[in-house]
Amino acid sequence: MSARSNFALALIFIFFQTLCAHAENCERDNELFHLATSLYDEKQFLISSIHFSEISASSCDLKLASRARFAFALCMIELGERESALNALDTTETKRALLLKGYLGVISTDISPSDKIRLFLWDHRFESEIFKNALKDNQLPVHDLERIQAKIIETRNKNPALAGVMSAVLPGAGQAYTGAWQSAALALIINGLFTAATLDFANKNMYGATAASSVVLSITYVGNILNAVNSAKQVNNVKSGPSEVELKNTLFPEFKP
Repeated sequence: MSARSNFALALIFIFFQTLCAHAENCERDNELFHLATSLYDEKQFLISSIHFSEISASSCDLKLASRARFAFALCMIELGERESALNALDTTETKRALLLKGYLGVISTDISPSDKIRLFLWDHRFESEIFKNALKDNQLPVHDLERIQAKIIETRNKNPALAGVMSAVLPGAGQAYTGAWQSAALALIINGLFTAATLDFANKNMYGATAASSVVLSITYVGNILNAVNSAKQVNNVKSGPSEVELKNTLFPEFKP
């Protein structure tokens, strides 16, 4: 056999080896994508994001890599990493990528009017009348959306401003209003102790100690008010969380790996 024939056979052998390796890598990427999707559904967002990131860097299947970048962005949103999500979406110019960027507050001129309506409804999910008016004259499931939105309003029944005012009148009262009894007791005791100490120092003409105690008292007093406001917001978020997830899934069925 001539050297030329040997060289041709070697090239053919290398070509088929490359094809086999490519097929194996593609199969592995598909299996990994299914695993990452299962982890995502189980709310294992950090682990699934690692797998999606690995697939997105693969050149085996460009369509799968694009899906993986979108899924990675979804994981980053769940983990509170907005900028990382946007960076991933910048290289994924699909329709649902533009919609997800709009969900993150970056509205593209290419987004459709129907998508803008969905984003508007999501942004105004806490405002009943605006939400209901925006539902008119569109093809969305009105009954389901109104039901979910009403549930969100119903569960967000702690007024942060009221909690703050209550704790301003009596430290700990706002926390008690939200059901945070330990925080309420702690706020009442700490503010009570520093108030008593400040008055005692003032009665004894200990001006330096009075000033120092007053500064600490002002910090604990303001902190008590802010804590009450945050406590009300947290209670609202926890109670309305499941309904908000349902609303997001209804408005944006595209938001899945």
